[in-house]
Amino acid sequence: MEALSVNSSLQEAASGSSAALAVHSSIELARQLMAVGALVTNCAGQLQTAESVDGGSRRTLLSIAETVRRLDAAREAANTLKHPLHLLACTEARNAAALEDDADVRDRKFLSGAKTAQDTHVYCGGLDAAIARALVFARHADLVCFRSQSTDLAEAAYFAAEVRSSLPGQKLGFGHTPLLDGARWNELDHRAFDARLRQIGYDFYFVTQFGQMTFPYAPASSAWVLIDDAVKSKTDDSEILPALAVHRMRFALGRSHSFDRHTSVKDQRPKTVPVSHCSGKGSRF
Repeated sequence: MEALSVNSSLQEAASGSSAALAVHSSIELARQLMAVGALVTNCAGQLQTAESVDGGSRRTLLSIAETVRRLDAAREAANTLKHPLHLLACTEARNAAALEDDADVRDRKFLSGAKTAQDTHVYCGGLDAAIARALVFARHADLVCFRSQSTDLAEAAYFAAEVRSSLPGQKLGFGHTPLLDGARWNELDHRAFDARLRQIGYDFYFVTQFGQMTFPYAPASSAWVLIDDAVKSKTDDSEILPALAVHRMRFALGRSHSFDRHTSVKDQRPKTVPVSHCSGKGSRF
């Protein structure tokens, strides 16, 4: 009996040591992922966000090469620590208006040739630009995510169809970033939209609103990280709202806003939106 007691104590000590190492590994992985440039990480059940959402209507993008470098660095960090990691790559090219660096030739199709007042490159973002980037990022991530300020289901379906026509079975996510002065949705609206997205093939949905990122459902049961291709906002700390650190929906009930539940998504391409400097360049869907 004494021998059994000793063995049991040794097993408990070993188990406790393993648990401590696992927690330490998760904390170190989260630290490295944030250093790489992750937007959101969830390691050991702790959600961390790098920034408050940028309320601007147009985003500045990182180059494809820089985004891929960050994705590969995140994967390498997880492999080095021997920690399982679900890697999510998001693109904000749908609503992008500028590109930080034009060195990557893959970005040039969507450049106008003009420069902004901030010395960045005018980028002709749109649905085609988002698809082009998603197809690149998919080879470096487990899931690709389409971020948009619109809740147009035809757009979402077109994105999914184009990506999966090249990469059958590719897992997809949708990130909704409504404008600060846009219509307010309540929790039921978000859950209804999530359900419609799943019907057209999306695997998860999240929303960024009022400076917070909210995930109705966790995109993975194990550790995961979300890396996107937008330049991080440089908002003054005093203006940043605290990031939401739970998965539950927590929105003040507002007037219900209905998305178009009756839109036919089969073979339907969204309308063109003309933009200065971008006429004839890429796509403005």
